[in-house]
Amino acid sequence: MLTHKYVDDITSSEMLTKGQVSRMQSAVDELITWSKANMMNMNTRKTKEMVIGPLTRNPPTQIVIICDWTVDRLLQFTLLGVTVNEVFKWNDHVASVCSKTNKRVYFLKQLKRAGMSTSDLLCFYKAVVRPVAEYACHVRHFSPISLVDQSNRIESIQRRVMKIIFTDCALWCDCTDACQLANVPSPVDRREQLTRRFFSRIYDANNCLNYLLPEQRDSRITAKMYTPYRLPKQLVLKTRLFFML
Repeated sequence: MLTHKYVDDITSSEMLTKGQVSRMQSAVDELITWSKANMMNMNTRKTKEMVIGPLTRNPPTQIVIICDWTVDRLLQFTLLGVTVNEVFKWNDHVASVCSKTNKRVYFLKQLKRAGMSTSDLLCFYKAVVRPVAEYACHVRHFSPISLVDQSNRIESIQRRVMKIIFTDCALWCDCTDACQLANVPSPVDRREQLTRRFFSRIYDANNCLNYLLPEQRDSRITAKMYTPYRLPKQLVLKTRLFFML
C-alpha cells in the first residue's frame, strides 16, 4: 500500500494479485482517524476510486466506505491535470488537452483580428497555448499505445496556430515553412527535448525523484542496449487507486 501526497490531495494505491483481498478500506480508515486527530475534514463527495489494468476484468468486490458514504468507482479520473483511464491509454488525456488548447486558440484568433503583430501572436502562443498542449508530456512520450495518433492531434493544434498567424502574410507557404521562419520546433521535437531535460534532472542521484528510476542493467551490456535501465514489462499490472481530495 502506497500513499502519495501533493498539497491537500492524497492518493493511495495498492497492487493486487488474482484472488487477493484488498486492504484499501483499512488504509482509508487509518487516514480518516489521522485527519480527525489533526482536525481536518475529508471531502467524501470528491473522493473517488479507480481500478487499473487487467484487474478491471475482475474488479475487487469490496467497496470503500467513508462515514457511511459509498465511494464511487470511476473509469477515468483527472489527477493534477493528468487524465488517467482504467486501461492506461492516453486518448482521454489528449482529448482533454486538445479541448483546453482549442479554447485558447480562439483567443489567439481574436487577437489576430484585432491587429496584433506577428511577434506578439507568437509570444501569446508560446506563453498561453503551447504550455497546455505540453503539460505532463513526459508521462506519455514513450507510451507505445496510439502514440502516432495522439501526436498528430497535438501537431494539428500547432498547424492551426501557424495558419492563423501567417495565413495572410507573404511569408506563408505551409506549416513547416512557417515554423522554421518563426523558429518554432515541432511538438514532437519539443516533447523529445523536454523529456530528455526532465530525465537528465532525475538522473542526478541527489534529485528527489531519482528513486523512481528502475534498476540499472549490467554495465557490460548496456552499450548494446537502448536504455541502461531494466524496464518492467508492464508499468502497472493490477492496481487499485483511491483519490482523496
